[in-house]
Amino acid sequence: MDNSVWQSILGEIELKVDPRIYKSWFEESEIVDYQNDTLTISVINLFAKTQFEKKYTELITSLLHKHGIEPRRIDYTIKKTGTHRTINRETSYIPTNTSVATASPLAAS
Repeated sequence: MDNSVWQSILGEIELKVDPRIYKSWFEESEIVDYQNDTLTISVINLFAKTQFEKKYTELITSLLHKHGIEPRRIDYTIKKTGTHRTINRETSYIPTNTSVATASPLAAS
């Protein structure tokens, strides 16, 4: 499926849903696959995935049909993001003073 078709569908969705919802959930969505009559849409997180499945599949399906795309099934996946933290061993701070201070014995008076 051509990305310009999805962008056109997103434009129509933007006119139909609350602007905050569009910006939060739809703006970063994208088509990642369309094979064997299954369309796969990538969304930003699990909450967005649930909302798409419960509230927006019918809207998306009708807009897809309007553009001549008729998948039998729509799947939603969560977009992969760089959530792994990289540590550069050459520049990371590691304390080098590991000695333990000991108390000196009190002098007998």
